Amino acid sequence: MKAYTKDEIELLKSLRATGKPYSEIADELGRTLDSVEQKCIRLMKSDKTLISRNTPKDTKDYDLNSELATVGIILWWAEGTKGGKAVQFVNSSPEMIKLYILFLREIGVDWGRVKAKVKVMNSCQINASQEYWSGLTGIRIENFTKPIVRGKEVIDTGHKGCLTITYSSVNLKKQMEAKIKEIQCRFLS
Repeated sequence: MKAYTKDEIELLKSLRATGKPYSEIADELGRTLDSVEQKCIRLMKSDKTLISRNTPKDTKDYDLNSELATVGIILWWAEGTKGGKAVQFVNSSPEMIKLYILFLREIGVDWGRVKAKVKVMNSCQINASQEYWSGLTGIRIENFTKPIVRGKEVIDTGHKGCLTITYSSVNLKKQMEAKIKEIQCRFLS
C-alpha cells in the first residue's frame, strides 16, 4: 500500500469535515474503503477535530411496512446481531442472504455503507468465498472487511462459509426494533 501524500491527507480531512462517508472519500482518492477508514482512525488520534466528524447521522424514515420489509425484519430478528450500533445479519444460506439483500435494497439503505465479512474454515477459502458472496449480493469486494478464519486445515472444501452483512445505523436498528415489538404485540398478545 502506498503512503498517503500531504495533499491526499488534506483532501481526506476536508471531505470528512463536510460529512462525506468513507466510501465516497475512497472513490475520490482512488483508495480502498479499508485504507481510508484506517487512515481516518490514525488521524483522529492526533487531530481532535476529526473525532466529531463521524459518518453523517442517519435520520431517514425507512418504510418498513411492505411484506418484504416484514420478512427482512424477521430474518434479522432470528439471525441478526442485536448489540452495538449496527444492523447485522449472519447466515450461510444463499437464499436467506438474497432475501435480506432484497430487503435492504427495498428500504433504500445507503449502499456504500453496507459492509460484509466472511467466516471460513481455512485461509484457502477466503478469496473464493468473498468473490462468491460479492457476486451474489452486489457488495463490492472493497466493502468486505477482514475475514474470520476458523481452523487450521488447508483443504478447499468448496463451502462458501458464513456471511455477515453490516449496516451501521442506530436509526434503522431502532425502527426495526419497534417493528419487532409491533409483530410481538400482534401475534403474541
